[in-house]
Amino acid sequence: MSVVEDVAEVEGFESALAPWWSFTKTVLAAAALALVADGRLSLDALVHGRPFTLRHLLQHRAGLPEYGWLTAYNEAVANCETPWTRGELLRRVQADKLVFEPGQGWAYSNVGYMLVRELIENAACENLSAALSSTLAFSGWVACGFGEAVEERAWDCCHVLGLRGG
Repeated sequence: MSVVEDVAEVEGFESALAPWWSFTKTVLAAAALALVADGRLSLDALVHGRPFTLRHLLQHRAGLPEYGWLTAYNEAVANCETPWTRGELLRRVQADKLVFEPGQGWAYSNVGYMLVRELIENAACENLSAALSSTLAFSGWVACGFGEAVEERAWDCCHVLGLRGG
């Protein structure tokens, strides 16, 4: 991996942190679809007994709420507070209450992609960093904190790194 600085590529920064923000959703979708192709995930099976599917999650059509709408979340990130746990984030966003019936609307949802992450980890029987390396044949995902257990963090470090100036 190399880092781009002022349009010029800087060699030798293999371990540099790179804030990805929402680009991670593309990577997660690619990994999830690779697991679907391998038969380890299903696009159309209900997820954990909820009324939505992986397909709904990937398309932001599951009806899940978005934590970016929460004033408390935005204040916590702006103040560099310790990230909420997964459980705290789901409680605060009221993830048990859908904004609309799955497939009947569209709403950007980081919560949905947090569930996609969990599906990937469970299907691959690995943490996300290892799962991305094995499903997408690429290493280096740990640079953005993907190696940490999902239960230990609620918002991904890329967002926090970006707001803290990297």
